[in-house]
Amino acid sequence: LGGGAAVLLDDQGRLGGAAPGDPAFAAEEKERSVADWVLRNGRPAGRGTDTLPASTARWLPLLGPERAVGVLGIAPLDPDALEDPSNRRLLETFTGQAVVALERVRLSADSRRVALEVEAERLRTSLLSSLSHDLRTPLAAITGSASGLLEDQGQMDPARRRDFVQTILEEAGRMNRLIVNLLDMIRLETGVLTVQSDWLPMEEPIGVALIRLEGRLGDHPVTVHLAPDLPLLQLDSVLMEQVFVNLLENAAKHTPPGTAIEILAEARPTEVIVTVADNGPGLPPGEEQRVFEKFYRVPSASGAGGVGLGLTICRGIVTAHGGRMWAEARPGGGAAFRFSIPIRGVPPVPPEETEESISGAPAAG
Repeated sequence: LGGGAAVLLDDQGRLGGAAPGDPAFAAEEKERSVADWVLRNGRPAGRGTDTLPASTARWLPLLGPERAVGVLGIAPLDPDALEDPSNRRLLETFTGQAVVALERVRLSADSRRVALEVEAERLRTSLLSSLSHDLRTPLAAITGSASGLLEDQGQMDPARRRDFVQTILEEAGRMNRLIVNLLDMIRLETGVLTVQSDWLPMEEPIGVALIRLEGRLGDHPVTVHLAPDLPLLQLDSVLMEQVFVNLLENAAKHTPPGTAIEILAEARPTEVIVTVADNGPGLPPGEEQRVFEKFYRVPSASGAGGVGLGLTICRGIVTAHGGRMWAEARPGGGAAFRFSIPIRGVPPVPPEETEESISGAPAAG
């Protein structure tokens, strides 16, 4: 129409926004007053109308099915342009199309909000269901063992007493790992998981994880094969230990007693590939990606429980390190969980090595 245009949208009873080109007239206080009147009353006002005709622009309501979603302001250079019937019809078409577009955006936003609420409710239900099961089991074992010790009148066999104490210790560790996983999941979901990297050999977090799970892995022989050319990597020792703890515990939980677990690591040109493999029933076809979803648990013949967060957390930690993680079915049976850690930069030379190289260097001519 040969002039400026502004669109002001309703934001909880207040108008905001101006487009296209952010017309100057839309910022004037008197024009805002006219636009507010149009929003409240749902009728045109301003230039060329009987209501507030001294306005610079003509303001039209963008009427949705229930209420006005905003207003459209038009300030043509030719004052008579809005009196032309064809221009009026064109303007009506513009406002109609604008309302349709805005309603589509609103409905899409409402749909996303409802979907998020449904997903949040589903996660809460899954979490409460998992916690009610997975906390009850170790709590029952701890309570039973503690009661047995409390009722002892000094006649209990030392070996039996040790079994009670060992059960309490193992089940308390199990609860601790469950809580750690839940806290890590919250940190991942809220984006506050930070990687405190240091130059470390891969065998360090592996060794710590094996020590932490010594009792849990008692029925599973574990073999470790690390390539001799593995470089130092930038790792968060605590987070990477948690990756191996979750993977090893997952393998022990879903495989029969006595089956072996293997840990392998090899260097590639730009990354180190680590594998934790077992000899259990393996993964059902098509589940290789689903096992990393929150609260997803592969049906197990052994009835093994779990919240279903361990593998999700593993992938989140690996991703935070700049790597990737995936699962595969082993050709001979069993499952293999693999992840990569990128090789970045050159580790610093330890001070003692620097001093030795200097002291051992030939004197300058």
